[in-house]
Amino acid sequence: MSTVPDELLARLATPPPTPEPAHPADRRVAGRGLTPFDVEAYLSAHGIAFTGPVPYRGGQKWRLDACVWAGHDDRAAVVWQAPDGKICANCSHNSCEGKGWKELRDAVEPGRWQPSTPEDAPDTGAAGLDEADAFDEASSFTVARPFPAPPADEAYHGLIGEIVRCIEPHTEAAPVAILVQLLVALGNLIGRGPHSRAEADSHHLNLMAVLVGDTAMGRKGTSWGYVRRIAEIVDLRWARSRIQSGMSSGEGIIYAVRDRRTKDEVDKRTGQTVEVVVDEGVSDKRLLVQEGEFGRALAAAERSGNTLTAVIRSCWDTGDLQTLTKTSPDRASGAHVSLIAHITREELLRLLSTTDAANGFGNRMIWIATTRSKVLPFGGNLDEDRFAQLANEIGALARLAMGRGELKRDEEANALWGAIYGDLSAAKPGLLGALTTRGVPQVMRLATLYALFDAESAIRAAHLRAALAIWAYSEASARWIFGDALGDPDADAILRVVRQEPEGLTRTDLMNHFGRNLPAARINRAIVSLAEHHLIRIVRERTDGRTAERFVAVG
Repeated sequence: MSTVPDELLARLATPPPTPEPAHPADRRVAGRGLTPFDVEAYLSAHGIAFTGPVPYRGGQKWRLDACVWAGHDDRAAVVWQAPDGKICANCSHNSCEGKGWKELRDAVEPGRWQPSTPEDAPDTGAAGLDEADAFDEASSFTVARPFPAPPADEAYHGLIGEIVRCIEPHTEAAPVAILVQLLVALGNLIGRGPHSRAEADSHHLNLMAVLVGDTAMGRKGTSWGYVRRIAEIVDLRWARSRIQSGMSSGEGIIYAVRDRRTKDEVDKRTGQTVEVVVDEGVSDKRLLVQEGEFGRALAAAERSGNTLTAVIRSCWDTGDLQTLTKTSPDRASGAHVSLIAHITREELLRLLSTTDAANGFGNRMIWIATTRSKVLPFGGNLDEDRFAQLANEIGALARLAMGRGELKRDEEANALWGAIYGDLSAAKPGLLGALTTRGVPQVMRLATLYALFDAESAIRAAHLRAALAIWAYSEASARWIFGDALGDPDADAILRVVRQEPEGLTRTDLMNHFGRNLPAARINRAIVSLAEHHLIRIVRERTDGRTAERFVAVG
């Protein structure tokens, strides 16, 4: 391990004096009492080898000996600092697309935004910004959202929670990532028999979860590896034939669970019309789609005519699938399709269209933020015998559950349901609200699973609490991923600009900022939306002429 020179430690401890502001960006930073971040001292203190700096675009650039995200050692990763203090980073390899200074810091300081208790959460006011993040090119002069606190202990209920606790000390993967993927997998294994009701609709156990975290530090693949091992112990045939990946179209999903297809033909010998089997179809209607590269699927879904998101919605709803294209005659009835997807936050925000977020595709997902839970340089020491024993017990309960039908809540669970139903079903504003509107059926599906693996004939209050703990974490994850965006590109763009100006902006300021390319009618509509959602306040100022309006960000 290399020794950090004393002079570099001194530079970290004693920030350089604030430079004389040279332009508006400098004035904003200086007004908040921030000083330019010492990039070189930071890299050295964290053991990141580099060469430089060299002059670059009026600022300085450092070239890293190895990429911090994927380990590329061809010196393709760089960090540079602009004259105004703004810091940028990237790596030229395609696998590191979307990585920047914030992601570099997340990689070398895992969990830096995750408070150990709610009281330890970083201040989300302007004064609480970390100096380095104030110069981050991904969220320049905005506040980074804290990573969600872990789910409540109630989420680790029963046998499901026991096997997660058996694994947890011996892996860097987040326990919640293992837990949720295991629930999704078991819900698919059990199939379409057990279900619960939310109002008039039957809800089966096919769940869809999206794990969102950094490429290298999220340990998404590691968490799935344990779930895959459990699946193979529980039912090897199902694990090897019905867990698939590579979805890119709705037709592909339908084909994997297609019905038997026949057609009528005239027998040339007898002249009679007979039914001929064209395709035997698929007898096992269970399908667990595991997508380690969910970004590819979202990119494919954006192509004209692609039916992927529409078919996924039908998978979650009814399991009766078909498309209206002439080239795809396949259909499926009673399909039991589940989804486990992995993606980075940056890629998700870039690829998930506003339409998909608003049309119900996004709100069929359980969003799970995941990061490395601990550092285990020498690995763990999993008790393989205990692990296998628990997996076999889970398998026995899964086989028992396959013959079950509807599960209802008992009296105590009904009392709890009545108490939480209002909040659970309440509409929430903006993009976050559009993505979390299905709390009622999601919680019931999860609670049914917990009941089945307690070998219970009814859903108890403990099962509801476990499901609610997961859903609370999912909502917190969605808030971390999507923030308070409204899903309206104009309103979201204006909100970002207004947040950069503590004193607010006028309509003229906004029109000038957008080069007068954003029509006044769209600006007005966006302002009304932002004000209705309490994201900005309108300050009226007296002038010599008519009263002027200034728009100031709330909070």
